[in-house]
Amino acid sequence: MTSSPDTIDTHLARRAELRQRLQSGQFDELDAILEPAALRWLDSKGESFGYRWLLDQISDPQLSAAENLARLRAWREARPASYHAHLAYGNQWETIAGNIRSSNTADYVDDEQWVGAMMARDHAVGAFLQAMALHERPVVAVQRTMRVCAYLGEPEWLGALAAGAPASHDALQARWPAEVWEQGLSLLAEHSGMGLAELPASLPAGLPARQTGDSDDPKTYWLRTSLALRPNDVGVLTTYLYFLYPRWGGSHDEMDAFINGPVCANLTDAERDELRFHKEFDYLGCSAFYPDVDDDAQNAAFRDAFEQWLTLQLSAEQRAVALCHYANFETMRARHVDDDGDVHWDAALLQHAYDLLAQACAVAPADIDLTDEAYPGTVFTLQACLWFKGMPDTHGLFRQILLRGARWGDDVEAVLLAAVGSQFGLFGLQTGELDTQALLERGFALDGKDRSFNLPQLGRNLWGDVSPEAAMFLWQEGAARERSDALMSLSELYAGKIDADYAGIDKTAARDWLTRAAEAGHLVARNNLAYAAIDEGRDLAQGEYQTYRLWLEDNWRVADRGSRMEAMAARNLSWLMLMHSGSDEDQRAALDRVLPWMWDQSDDGDRETAARSYAIAFMEGRGCEPNAYLAKVWIARACALSPEDEYLQRLSGEINNDSGWFGGWRLRRRMEQARLRVDGRGRELTFGRGETDV
Repeated sequence: MTSSPDTIDTHLARRAELRQRLQSGQFDELDAILEPAALRWLDSKGESFGYRWLLDQISDPQLSAAENLARLRAWREARPASYHAHLAYGNQWETIAGNIRSSNTADYVDDEQWVGAMMARDHAVGAFLQAMALHERPVVAVQRTMRVCAYLGEPEWLGALAAGAPASHDALQARWPAEVWEQGLSLLAEHSGMGLAELPASLPAGLPARQTGDSDDPKTYWLRTSLALRPNDVGVLTTYLYFLYPRWGGSHDEMDAFINGPVCANLTDAERDELRFHKEFDYLGCSAFYPDVDDDAQNAAFRDAFEQWLTLQLSAEQRAVALCHYANFETMRARHVDDDGDVHWDAALLQHAYDLLAQACAVAPADIDLTDEAYPGTVFTLQACLWFKGMPDTHGLFRQILLRGARWGDDVEAVLLAAVGSQFGLFGLQTGELDTQALLERGFALDGKDRSFNLPQLGRNLWGDVSPEAAMFLWQEGAARERSDALMSLSELYAGKIDADYAGIDKTAARDWLTRAAEAGHLVARNNLAYAAIDEGRDLAQGEYQTYRLWLEDNWRVADRGSRMEAMAARNLSWLMLMHSGSDEDQRAALDRVLPWMWDQSDDGDRETAARSYAIAFMEGRGCEPNAYLAKVWIARACALSPEDEYLQRLSGEINNDSGWFGGWRLRRRMEQARLRVDGRGRELTFGRGETDV
């Protein structure tokens, strides 16, 4: 792949023109831009900002996936003979499939997400097949089909068409329970505004016949088809290689065999090194695989692997990527947390990380955005070196990287730091050097889309290591735009949680900012306000109760799966409904829906809370028929989980009241009678998961 001779401004102008043409319905002009780029790509080794980049840039990240889809659908419907329209439309469906699946880790993907993603995949594949029918060399359409099918499996209907049978969604639907299928349809509609794809009646003419074994490994069929149209295409070979990673069921031995095998036999040494670069990327490019900072042997092995990585024949872009990953690795292992929770930084490792980043800046093409996710941790490495350790920025790297990031405007942290730097003359920028307000608008617009960006932590870092004035400025600008995390940060500042010596600590102001943060949707703020009201033990007005219930219901629904926020929302929601609703319907819902979820969790605290709540419910008849025996069963479960808890011991004493001369006999008699009165619902709630009734 060759580097582009163009500047960042040229790329940005081209990107803006594409999006403006699409928005205004200038479809012929879109095709006029894309067609020569497509032809140039077909007969070249590819280029960094060429045809495929243009296709990926048509969608506007400031719009929702459904809004982008609607624009692309309008283009496709207005120009049904446009190869590029069908490709762009299929690309957007592939993006939607990824959004529905949502997690990079398959173990955390629910069945309804899988089926919804597969429904989106069907739209993508259908669009790519239509594109194939419109071009003599539909290489990109073939490659995108290979990728989405490798990612989500080839649709059964596509194999049926290849065998001469009609296409149908029946096989996909038959794989899932009815409720999962309906949930998948709901996810599809939520992300796209559309339903199931209309499936093609036949395959495009000219597709080669399938060989024996292609049905078991369809990605190889699509690779073979692509290489027949564009031989020795390193791009498609790289994509194929990715799906030989161990996480996709392959192995590094398989990857080596592929690179050194017959499919890649006609590549140059440099092209094979490009594939080797991506093979090493499997683990060197994923911070989740990095060893613990105290594992000296494994860290030495990783460092050797990074050094070996840099010996490959790499393009300037790839070398910059490798250097940035290496710097990120060194930065992460430079951080040590002691037994008291204090963070310490290894100066030698940070110096090495800085030097690696300096090399990356020196070799990276001038139009590359070094804050892009392909170059991870560049801004954080500089923060660690310059802010946390106080090292000098001898090469002026912060200025270089922020200027690139500000121009591209795609990384929220870089854009906001550039705004702060220009406002206060920080990070090598001059006061007023950039358009601060434009950067703030861009950054906070991006902030709404990027869940990984942590505005509160960035502000805390600025407050403690750079400038409290800059941190306050950033939070206030976010608060003015009703950013819930900025509002929450101001609440914590005025509460004295960020700086105990802050002269402006004001508990009333802290509560006001907390309320605004909750109203803006901040999960922690909502949880904290609801918990405070519950903990006060007072009667809640109906409107107040409903507000807290809606907040906690939403927290429980949108919190990250397996997070403590998800569990805390369920805990507080169940107690709110049981003790503050005054509604039998809400109390029953807590017993039937929320507490079973908590009892099924692996955390003992969640299980103990569920058991304690069930014990109280059966003791007092909240949402159920009162039953002393079931209360006894549940309090025993709670005490087994927290045997030293004094409150549970007192509650157990109330339930197992055996005072008096005949207390033990009376208790046994009372429990025997209560056991005989257990109704079907109480039995199901208590023993419905296979628990033994002893």
